[in-house]
Amino acid sequence: MYKVSVQFSKPRKDHFVAKAIRAYQGTPYSHISFSYFSQDFQKDMVIQCTGNGVNEMPFELWIKKHELVEVKEKELSMNRYSEILHIASSLLGSKYDWLTLFLYPVMDYSHIMFGLDDNYSYTCSEFFYEVFRDELGDLGIEPHMVTTKHIYNALFK
Repeated sequence: MYKVSVQFSKPRKDHFVAKAIRAYQGTPYSHISFSYFSQDFQKDMVIQCTGNGVNEMPFELWIKKHELVEVKEKELSMNRYSEILHIASSLLGSKYDWLTLFLYPVMDYSHIMFGLDDNYSYTCSEFFYEVFRDELGDLGIEPHMVTTKHIYNALFK
């Protein structure tokens, strides 16, 4: 079995957007990412979606910017582990979906009215759901409406 760590976190230098996300969700975290051990680099690497888009960095750099709130270890078969890394790697460089973030309270309507179904930009939770859809299952909502709280509830139920 291969492991990935699912990380629920908040920024060490707190800012308005992170505070707003935590307040809206009623959670102590505002961000989700995952880490894995890279055989190539011989260290733990984090893949996430931030304001800079989907990116990858060493865990030791990531932890300087993020405060861990909760971590969930997921064991995966070799095939699924490879699939997840392939999916995540294929999305590296995708843009951050600022529009979804700011329109979330009215998102159901904005997607209908403005056709904002953009498959090339993600929030952190949309990215995570895209990569771990098989593990999370049907959350009962549209993928563009998934929040870190939905993912947390699915992983810890």
